[in-house]
Amino acid sequence: VGIAGECKPRHVFVLPRTEQSTTAPSPSSSSSYWSSLPPLPGRILNRNHHSDNDRDSVPGYGYKDLGPWLSHLYNTLLIKPRSRRVIILFTLPSQSQQTSQYKNMTMTYHPPELHQTLQSCLLHDLKVPGIIFTHTHTCIPYAIGCKTGMIVDVGCIEGRVVCYFNGEICEETLQIVPVGYESLVQNISQWLLEEEDGDSDVHIGTKDEIMCRIANGRDAHVKQIIHEIYYGGSQESLIYAFLSSLLQCPIDIRKEVVSNVVFVGGGVAGIPNFEQRFMKFMQEDLYTKCQEEETEVEADAKKVSRKRAPYTMNNNLLKRFTSLVPVINGAPMRVLYPLAINPSCAAWVGGSIMGAVKQSTWSNDEWVTSNE
Repeated sequence: VGIAGECKPRHVFVLPRTEQSTTAPSPSSSSSYWSSLPPLPGRILNRNHHSDNDRDSVPGYGYKDLGPWLSHLYNTLLIKPRSRRVIILFTLPSQSQQTSQYKNMTMTYHPPELHQTLQSCLLHDLKVPGIIFTHTHTCIPYAIGCKTGMIVDVGCIEGRVVCYFNGEICEETLQIVPVGYESLVQNISQWLLEEEDGDSDVHIGTKDEIMCRIANGRDAHVKQIIHEIYYGGSQESLIYAFLSSLLQCPIDIRKEVVSNVVFVGGGVAGIPNFEQRFMKFMQEDLYTKCQEEETEVEADAKKVSRKRAPYTMNNNLLKRFTSLVPVINGAPMRVLYPLAINPSCAAWVGGSIMGAVKQSTWSNDEWVTSNE
């Protein structure tokens, strides 16, 4: 959280969540977190105009929990709620919803009840002048300064790839795969468990120790696990999601979007040389250029000799993307690196810039107010 126009957030609050990453926090774990907050000065928030069913409609994020937390948030920022309008960033939901697993994963993050609860707390209790909801991926182009490109977002739970053109997100290109940073940590932990069964000297370590092992970047086994998860070629790999998103992109803008690829998210910040590894795979390991062959075709009743240079994908699961190889080579593909901002804060920085630039141009109809 922070103030629009500033270059970084003022505070980062880590909300509780259970070990099962695809479900919302349980009320018990949430209550322990709220009770650990400093006592709230001033009046008790008035909730009489809401029923108990409305307050508890979102497990772990109920009205009774959000009210004190939002009040504590404003006390931390040292600003009055009535003095500023609020921009809320939320994850872009998938339209295709390829599997029920992805659907549940997406809906956990921003159910409609959560939007209603936020509106009630901010507008009725804290008397905020207005609020507006926008997608995190819509803000990222403001942070990097490119109107057209591709966003590869590797977060804690999942990986997301989407194309954008002229500052607008192409929602039909959104691809979601369960390859977040937590998946990498769990896979390494599982490998260490298997190694421990055969060798008593193997030390599994805590989660923090595994994260340090990833950040070190020297362990050959860790590098192999990273390669399998993100570049293995399966339908749940990041490379498959990247190529699928590019394939869904309109043909006439593919070369433009692939010329500006940006990597964001906490997973990118936690894995060393992530962008370089991705580029190396795309340029050297994705495909093999076959030997050029001469073919003769009939053109205007004359035999014309033409050369063709076919490509062969090194992974059979990626053969359906062979047509994209000339696009990747011809653009050429380019990754924006290094970023001037922390990859994990790219969406917030973009929202801060967008709020400062567009706040005066947004019409009153786009803001949600207490009158509505």
